Amino acid sequence: MSSRVKRVLLIPHILVHNANALSSPFTIGFPAMTAWLGAVHALQRKLNADGFKDLAFNAVAVVSHKTDLQVFRGKGDYANSIIATANPVGKDGKRPAFIEEPRCHLDVSLLIEHSKIDRDDKEKFLERVTHHLRSRMKMAGGDILHFQMPTVHTVKKEEELANIRRKLMPGYAIVERRELMKEAMESGLDGIDALLNYLIINHACEKDED
Repeated sequence: MSSRVKRVLLIPHILVHNANALSSPFTIGFPAMTAWLGAVHALQRKLNADGFKDLAFNAVAVVSHKTDLQVFRGKGDYANSIIATANPVGKDGKRPAFIEEPRCHLDVSLLIEHSKIDRDDKEKFLERVTHHLRSRMKMAGGDILHFQMPTVHTVKKEEELANIRRKLMPGYAIVERRELMKEAMESGLDGIDALLNYLIINHACEKDED
């Protein structure tokens, strides 16, 4: 950890209903990182409009506590099927065509690094953050059902960061692994093959004497 003092906003255990689980054209299961960046940027703009004109959110960490992907597997089915919502019936009595969008219910925490907030503005800052999260704000395309009260922290030492980590347990932090794709492509694989090598699940069977 660098010696630079970091100021972070912790929004713990945000329950998100029906978030977009499509993380890329080839993978589903958890919203793309760009979805979380968009939500944090939208929150920053709302706070800027509240009078915090110099406020900037510089980085964000996403910690997943629970993910419930909305899929269904019938009896005898080999693969899971997406549970999709049907579009409303049109005037002609028919349903319009739709693009399947996988959905998931989430319990996530956000740790947002921000520029300095004056001590006198701390309570107002937290009040406005809470207000916007409760005002029909979306995250990753889903609705926010509940969240624990946001808190602000100043991180100067590794021990202080460890205290924040304990607040986020148990959970899984989303970590970029671009180097894995780069190494695979340098070995001769193209982008799709490199991605599938880390995602596919191979099944094999052995025939016994019975």
